[in-house]
Amino acid sequence: MQGVSFTSVIPVKVIANGIETIDEETVRKGCNAVIREISGPIRTSENPIIRPAAAMLSTMDPHYNYFLAYSNGYKSLNKNSTNSDYFKTIIGKAGHGYIVTGPRVLDIDAAGYEIGKAKKECKELKIETSDRLKNAYWEYQATIKRIGSDGNERIREIFDRRTCKKYGNPQQMEVYITTKSVKRGDKSAVVVKSIDDIKFSNR
Repeated sequence: MQGVSFTSVIPVKVIANGIETIDEETVRKGCNAVIREISGPIRTSENPIIRPAAAMLSTMDPHYNYFLAYSNGYKSLNKNSTNSDYFKTIIGKAGHGYIVTGPRVLDIDAAGYEIGKAKKECKELKIETSDRLKNAYWEYQATIKRIGSDGNERIREIFDRRTCKKYGNPQQMEVYITTKSVKRGDKSAVVVKSIDDIKFSNR
């Protein structure tokens, strides 16, 4: 994430097929669909609602680089980077979704890395679990909880670049999607067919 600094946590309300949902899979899929679009390049997007939504987000979060997202996209910053290097979806209490950016993405990555190391250690020792793995999972969940509950980093109506302060009411992103259920083996999975609208409202 060199050269890019974010400090935003964006609460996301997902409305799937006309009904607000707190189903974790659907909320996660909705947030991830938004991330794919707003990370760019927006100029090649066939969805006409993405450009104004991304432009609006940039007035609330001065660190969201709309021009980068519009022109080449965030993945152009590093040939080996992915959207998840700059944006993360987390699910908070009661199925509420958040799009997390910047330093908080690094916090989540670091917590996830510790889980990976502990899993590898268990595999080498041929054991199913360990105190280290349990602690790593606990710390990961604690990290998610801290991020989701920190109201200071959530977006507000406007960010004043002169004073470097946020003003107005706390905001949430409302994402309207159309989904369908598909069979993958013997399991059902949610697929986002389209993003139909993105709005911002008081939270």
